[in-house]
Amino acid sequence: MEDYIIETLSKLKAEKIRSKIREDRDFLLALDNEKRLVIINKTGREIYNLCNDKIENIIKKMKTVYSNVESKKISVDVIRCLRDLEHRGLVSLR
Repeated sequence: MEDYIIETLSKLKAEKIRSKIREDRDFLLALDNEKRLVIINKTGREIYNLCNDKIENIIKKMKTVYSNVESKKISVDVIRCLRDLEHRGLVSLR
């Protein structure tokens, strides 16, 4: 089931939604769709910065950066992060 979800969602494009974003060292500070402060860690920031591309390309780029991590774990983590960012109104998955 997990493989099917990864395969299906990988075909979507992750697009940034205009919101107030500020970079602070390794973190990204953002206001979500309810005007609450969201602190995004270094890995989440890397994923967010790769948006405006297909999810499969984001996963490939993250696998290159984190070549020591299991491939499936990266796929799952990227999708979870993007779904969380989507839920907070910071990205759109289409």
